[in-house]
Amino acid sequence: MLIQGREFISVLLVEFAQSLSDLGIKGRIQVIGGAAINYQYMLDRRATIDIDAVFSQDSRIAAIIEFMAEKYELDEAWINDSARNLIPKESFYFLADWFTAQSLA
Repeated sequence: MLIQGREFISVLLVEFAQSLSDLGIKGRIQVIGGAAINYQYMLDRRATIDIDAVFSQDSRIAAIIEFMAEKYELDEAWINDSARNLIPKESFYFLADWFTAQSLA
């Protein structure tokens, strides 16, 4: 299944973040690439096959990704950090420049 539209991206990211929170995993998910463009700027943009993001590597996170892939019939790498190396390291120091879609307490 393709990931299409701001609403579906939001559903996935909110559930992903809530699942992390439920496990006591604190942090920040930074979405980049096509899904970020689709979410923030081009609401009618074509679908994407994945969400490129930056997040920590952890077996508990991998289990959440796998569970959600099955639940929503998505590719097992529906969210991944393959594009991490495309982001200049100094970008992470300017977090104020990143758009915050939603924060979960």
